[in-house]
Amino acid sequence: MKSELTKLIIRYKKNKDKLLLESIYKKVAKILYKKAQFIFYRKFFKIKGRQFTIKNLGIFDFDDILQELNVELLNIIEKYNITKPFENYFYSVLWNWKPAFMNKRDFWQNLENVCGDINDNEQNFSKLLAVYPKKMSDQLNIENMFQKLSDDEKNVLKLLQKNPRLNQSQVADKLGVTQQRISQIYNDLKIKYKKNL
Repeated sequence: MKSELTKLIIRYKKNKDKLLLESIYKKVAKILYKKAQFIFYRKFFKIKGRQFTIKNLGIFDFDDILQELNVELLNIIEKYNITKPFENYFYSVLWNWKPAFMNKRDFWQNLENVCGDINDNEQNFSKLLAVYPKKMSDQLNIENMFQKLSDDEKNVLKLLQKNPRLNQSQVADKLGVTQQRISQIYNDLKIKYKKNL
């Protein structure tokens, strides 16, 4: 007997109704969220004898992982064979899933290069910003990136260069702006930085 979720997906594959897709997302939202939490916070990856989580890297947000998983759901649905139970296929794909950036060979090569220079307690965005240009000057167009920074972004980076251990609230206090503004600047910097990876 087919589950309600399987029936929904079969109907969606036949007519591509957006309302059906919304219903499917609602039914699997908690599962995707828990998988994203596991991948971001708890799953350990190894490089040169060191273990790290994606959170430790400091260059990706939890929302990046969750968004990738939401996109992956569409791929899962497209590849799903409607003659079989959806749940079995869904869970097997999720079990082996990892973010797209981890499938790129240069990500692992670059991480191996950087890994030796970063202490376990210093794996954060500002530290990686400082190290990547030294290690990957031939692969990153860092100069162009910094030419496109706003004054606020430059001020944040200058402050973090002096003290990379500052958290967002401390940066906000020192620059006389709100923590929300600093959070926005961090996100803007990450977007610009990832475009150059």
